[in-house]
Amino acid sequence: MSRIRRIFISAMVAVGGVGSAATDGHAGTYVVNACRTTPLPWQLVQASVAAASANRFCTIPDGASRLTVTMPPAGDGLQGSSVSWQLQAPPNAAFTHLSGRSLSTDSGGTFRAAIWDATTGTRFADIDRTPYVYRAISTPLGRTTRLAIGMRCESSACKPAGQAFALEDLQLTVSDEAPPTITSVRSAPSAWYGGKSVALEFAATDNVGLRLLRVVLRERQREIGASRNVCFDLTANTELAPCSTANRTVSTVVDVDELDDGVYTLDVSATDVADRTTTVTQQLLVDHTAPPAPRRLTLDDGDGWRGADEFKISWANPPDDGRAQVVAAEYELCPAGNPAYETAGCVKTTKSVDSSTNSDRVKVPGPGAWTLRMSLRDSAGNWDHANPAVLEPLRYDPAPPTGEFLPSDPQDPSRLLLRAGDAMSGLTSAEIEIRRTGEGTWRSLPVETHGGSLYSAIADDAQLAGGRYDVRARLIDAAHNERSVTSRSGGTPMVLQLPARAASELTVGLLSRVKTKAKKGRPQYRTVLLDRPLADYGTAVPLEGTLSDSSGAPRAGAPVQVLERVDLPGDEWRYLATVRTTNKGAFQFRATPGPARKLRFAYPGTPANQPGVDDVDLRVRAAVTIKPDRRSLRNGDSVLFTGRLRSGPIPDAGKVLTLQALTNRGWRTFGTPRARKGDGRWQFRYRFTGTTARTRYSFRVLVPEESGYPYAPSQSVTTHVVVNP
Repeated sequence: MSRIRRIFISAMVAVGGVGSAATDGHAGTYVVNACRTTPLPWQLVQASVAAASANRFCTIPDGASRLTVTMPPAGDGLQGSSVSWQLQAPPNAAFTHLSGRSLSTDSGGTFRAAIWDATTGTRFADIDRTPYVYRAISTPLGRTTRLAIGMRCESSACKPAGQAFALEDLQLTVSDEAPPTITSVRSAPSAWYGGKSVALEFAATDNVGLRLLRVVLRERQREIGASRNVCFDLTANTELAPCSTANRTVSTVVDVDELDDGVYTLDVSATDVADRTTTVTQQLLVDHTAPPAPRRLTLDDGDGWRGADEFKISWANPPDDGRAQVVAAEYELCPAGNPAYETAGCVKTTKSVDSSTNSDRVKVPGPGAWTLRMSLRDSAGNWDHANPAVLEPLRYDPAPPTGEFLPSDPQDPSRLLLRAGDAMSGLTSAEIEIRRTGEGTWRSLPVETHGGSLYSAIADDAQLAGGRYDVRARLIDAAHNERSVTSRSGGTPMVLQLPARAASELTVGLLSRVKTKAKKGRPQYRTVLLDRPLADYGTAVPLEGTLSDSSGAPRAGAPVQVLERVDLPGDEWRYLATVRTTNKGAFQFRATPGPARKLRFAYPGTPANQPGVDDVDLRVRAAVTIKPDRRSLRNGDSVLFTGRLRSGPIPDAGKVLTLQALTNRGWRTFGTPRARKGDGRWQFRYRFTGTTARTRYSFRVLVPEESGYPYAPSQSVTTHVVVNP
């Protein structure tokens, strides 16, 4: 080339691809070759230089690539004036080396042909000015981000004089300072996963472009997804950012079904054209195994019926096996009558729990008995619904019992009739209570069950005061629901008027003829029944009685029970016999010989008639004897009185008697002998000391009344002793 008036500047920036190496041999760099296919964004910059011309040729007939600048043949340039081609490095990158060849013409101009930093002005190298000789260029560029190649005036004034040079086959080494950045579009689940597959998507960005984006399952050493479109050729690269639009995303699907339970690592790596690689990792937690059913599933407070829809349950969780944690309880509530695998009528619910939860409160779908089937679900979504823990029954009855009083039976008017029941949980308690109208206290009556739903209670009009009574029933079912019933069928209030039965009159005693007032000088007598007869010891007592209604009409064929209670402290009533009335309502009973006692005659009554009762206080005289050991004696002698208390039983300590003598002032006590328990015998010795004349003395022994001795007071016959002076 002769007298070149144009500067041909050729530049190609090569960007290193995967597996490729930058021309300077350093990782993190790549090479750009100028104008092979697509021109680089060179910019022509003229500073205080007029009439210069420059051209950029990417292909010329001889196969070279050049940039040209032609300086004017005349004129002056001031210091700092220049004309140059400038190239901006990609963001976060810098030019570090330039190579190629130069061809200059020397016309005597004084502009310096050089390579410098367009930002700082730092000169890296001069271009050889030997005319018409190709010279190789290889110069480091430091870390410049904007490169300038051209002519510049470095003295106070410069002459262009048509000065020119040409650069061909330039190569620029670009140093990439920023690694790729990876972001997740669709990440692996952060928790345990038990599904069939996982869709993943990652995106990456880089300042100079990506040549590869891949996902590797580390434990299997297997690539499961990649984006590696060819976008970089080491020998033909003409772009500063050669892969700026390629390999930006990668999508893949992980077949989780073919993975065993465990923890897996996903390595996501992005490599740019400068061989800088960024790797991020994600864990894929795989768990296909459902947690076992809970054990010891228990219903607190037993399996009885509840009136509130709340059931507290407790259980034992399976031990931690290092896999997905329990996150929910799956409940299936089915009618208790369902077969084991029948799901008709079943309702499913889910409750959030964790491995520390061992109790809960559940509700059933509605009234009735239910079976609870419980499974545990883990965070991977696994749960074994086919093998649940089973708890039964859960019984819910929100409705109280129902009841009503029935009309009274005229043949049993004091009996209160109640129909009551509970369709769901069943009736467990039926109480019938009454209170006299106007009073505040309710009285509970004994309740009889007659089978089915019929209950009754008797308002004993023989024990209760007459008057109007309010009646109510308190009904409680197995779920503790309660209802108070106060009305008959039809809604009328339930009240009762006592007495409800016909009254009974029972009279009994010892038939006796007693004197009344004299009439016209003659005594009058009438027959009465004595209710406190007095009998001698050892004699039977015939008693008679009558039973009638309140109007006097006899009650024929009625049973009358006879009971006795001996007059001893703490003695109980004893049944003796049952007699029946005659057609006239009369009856008889012969009280056998014995101690003093109370006889009770009781008519039990009937459903239509009130009972009757009358007591006879049968008193019995004690029997005792007395005898002196001699009938005649002198003053100064003694007599021994002996005898026997015949009426027993005698107290353990014996029975105190009173020994009396008749004086001119009446009977006077002079001794208190004691009759023995075993045979009742007694004795007492007395000495006569004050008799001055022959005297006939009278003596007797008394049996005084005493608690614990069931006899009326009595005395012996009188005995006599003659005392001579």
